[in-house]
Amino acid sequence: MRKSVLIMILFFVLFLSNKMLLTQNGKNTLDSTFKKLDCSCRNPFIDTLFYYDTCYDIVSKSNETTSILSFENLTIQYPILLINAELVNDFSKVIFIRNADFSCASFTKSTTFETVIFNDVAYFVLTDFLDSANFVNCRFSEGSIFLKADFMEFAIFDSCVFNYKGIDNANFSFVSCNKSVCFRDCQFKTSGTFANSEFHGDSADFTGSEFSGKVLFDNSLLPKNLILNNVKTEEIIDLTSARINGDTCKIYLMDFDLEKIRFYYDHFCLSFQNDSTPINRKTQLYIRLLEKFKKEGQTECYEKLFIEYKKFKYSHVYKSSFWGFVNFLEKWGWGYGFEKWRIWYCFIILFLGLYIINLFVINYQNNFKMAKTNEFEFLFPSFLYPFVFNKKDKLIVLKKTFHNTSVFYFGVSLNFDVLKEEYPETEKVPVVIYIISLLTYIIGLIAMGFFLNSFVTSGPDLF
Repeated sequence: MRKSVLIMILFFVLFLSNKMLLTQNGKNTLDSTFKKLDCSCRNPFIDTLFYYDTCYDIVSKSNETTSILSFENLTIQYPILLINAELVNDFSKVIFIRNADFSCASFTKSTTFETVIFNDVAYFVLTDFLDSANFVNCRFSEGSIFLKADFMEFAIFDSCVFNYKGIDNANFSFVSCNKSVCFRDCQFKTSGTFANSEFHGDSADFTGSEFSGKVLFDNSLLPKNLILNNVKTEEIIDLTSARINGDTCKIYLMDFDLEKIRFYYDHFCLSFQNDSTPINRKTQLYIRLLEKFKKEGQTECYEKLFIEYKKFKYSHVYKSSFWGFVNFLEKWGWGYGFEKWRIWYCFIILFLGLYIINLFVINYQNNFKMAKTNEFEFLFPSFLYPFVFNKKDKLIVLKKTFHNTSVFYFGVSLNFDVLKEEYPETEKVPVVIYIISLLTYIIGLIAMGFFLNSFVTSGPDLF
C-alpha cells in the first residue's frame, strides 16, 4: 500500500516538473523570438503568456486597457490566440505563419493591421473594434472570417488581397459597421460575403475592387451611399433582397458593367461621386441603365430613373431659363409623359384661368360703360361690374367673353378682327387687350400641342 502511494507521488512530481519545464521553454522560445527580431513583449498589460504545442494564449489583466501591445515587424511562426482580451495594438507588417485568432477580442483604441500577411486563417469572430480599424494592404492567404464583428468607427480595407479559394475567403457576414467602410482596390479571388451585415454609416466604398466569385449582400442593410465605381466582377451582384438604411440609397455605377448587377430601383438613386466627370459620360450611364430596366421589364424602375434623367438633363445639360420653363411644363403638365391624364386637367384649368382674365380685363371698358348707367354703381367695386348687372346684361357679358377666349385659345390662326367688333370704328382697341389676346393664343397652342401629343406618342421621349 505504501509502495503504491509512493509511486503515485513520484509520478505527480514528475508531471508537475515536466509541465513547468514545458511552460518555461515556451516562454524562453517566445522571448528569444522577440529578442531576435528586436521587439519587446514585456509589458504590464500582459498578465500571462502560455505556450502550448500549437498556440500562444495571451490573457490580459482585468480592467487594464491603457498600455499598448505592439507586434510591429514581427514574424510569428506559431498560431496566435487572443481570447476575450482588451487590446490596443499595432500589428503593422506582421507576418502570421499560422492561423491568428482574435475572436471575442476588444480593441479599445485605434488598431492597425496595415501590410499584415496572414498565411493561415485569420479569425475576427465577434471582435469589437471600438475605434478605427486599419487593414490597408493586408494579404489573407487562407481565409478571413469577420463573422459578427463590430466596427464602431471607420474601417479601412483598401488594397487588401483575399486569396483563399474556399467559402470563407472574405466572410463579413452579420458584421455591424457604424461608420463608413472602405474596400477600395481590393482583390477577392473568390467570393465576398456581406450577407446579413448592417452598414449604418454614410458609405460603403468598393471603388476599383475585383471579385472573381460571388458577391453576397443577402438581407444586408445598405448604407446611404453604395459606391461601386469601376468594380469588376465575374458573377452578378444581387441587391434585390438587401435593405435600405433610410428612404434612399445613392448608388454609384460609373465604369461598372450593368449586366453584372441586379436590383430594384425603388429605393435607389443614381449618383456621381466626382463632379468633374464629363456630362456625356453621366448621360451615357443614365441611358444604359434605362435600357437595362426596359429590357428586364422593370417598368416602375424605368419610370423613376427616367424622371431623374429628365431632371438631370434640364439642370446640367440645358441650363437656360427657357429649358427650366420646359422642365416645369413637363413635370406639371404630364408628369414627364407618365401621367398623361394631367393634360386634361391642365387643358381645362388653363382655359378657365384665361377666361377669368379675359372677363375682368378684356371687357373691362365695355363693362365700365354699362355700369355707368346703373343706379347702384357706387355700391360695388369696379372688378365686380360684370356680376352686378341685371340678368340679361350679365349673360351677354359672359357669353361674349367666353366666345373671345375660345377663339384665341382654340384658334389655329391669330385673328384680331373679333376684338374690333366690340368697339366702334372711331374707337381703337386698347393695347392691353391685344397683349392678353396674344398671350391666350400662345398658351392655347402650347396646351393643344401637349394635348395632341398625348394621343400620338406611345411613351415618353428618352432623348
